[in-house]
Amino acid sequence: ESWHDKVWTPALEIINILGPKDISNKRLIIYKDGRVFYNERFNATLQSPMNFRKFPFDTQNLQIIIEPFSYAASKIQFSEQSRVYPTENSAWPMLEWRATGRACQIGDQQYEYLADSTAEKKFAQFAFTLTVERIPGYFLLQIFLPLMVIMCCAWSIFFVKDGATQLSLISTLMLTVYAFNFFITDSIPKLPYGTFLGKIIIISFISIFIQLIVHLVELRSGREFTAKQNFMIALLFVIGFAVANYVNWEHSSLDVPHEGTGPTSLNVKNCSH
Repeated sequence: ESWHDKVWTPALEIINILGPKDISNKRLIIYKDGRVFYNERFNATLQSPMNFRKFPFDTQNLQIIIEPFSYAASKIQFSEQSRVYPTENSAWPMLEWRATGRACQIGDQQYEYLADSTAEKKFAQFAFTLTVERIPGYFLLQIFLPLMVIMCCAWSIFFVKDGATQLSLISTLMLTVYAFNFFITDSIPKLPYGTFLGKIIIISFISIFIQLIVHLVELRSGREFTAKQNFMIALLFVIGFAVANYVNWEHSSLDVPHEGTGPTSLNVKNCSH
């Protein structure tokens, strides 16, 4: 602290931070040749744009964007030799995600609203991007597997001979899917757009509802389908379910919202890492 007023250090800030930084330790080294090394360890919560449309098979780009405070680009620039030191695999703390890539960019961000208060409106920016991929094991075992068992039970009802029994069973399964949706509510992100998993639940519910209508028509007609007819109808339901979810996956892959990529205006370059 005694060196604070004697040694100039650039006021760098993380511009996508939420709340204050909790600094746990810091170190200042001054070498005889005049070089200064400042090291800081801190905890912080940051915000970064995310795309959950492929949830739970999504990949996210998590960013840390650093910018000098009150020093324009003419006074402070990040070097192209800026380096990102990768985290060791043994120290990776997030069990639900795996890190798949790291990258950094430097560039200049332009703020038009500063033009009235200062002659300069360009500020240097450094963006570190960590690409992470969700590990979907929990969702495969706890959601996808039970849901597929429910759907197989629904399709097998076509091979029950009594029409009234078919109607009773499919009604029960429809309520089961509805209750299952409530059970997994906390596992699905609450978003203004649909996710891959959320749409699978909707497709399953609609499929069972259509099957309920088929059984009602069969019961009201007063005649039962033959074993071959039931097999063909069950096969159509299986194919329809597969096609609907294939379209669901393709739509989730194409419908991607805009995501920030760090420096957004001028002289963007990749730095060494």
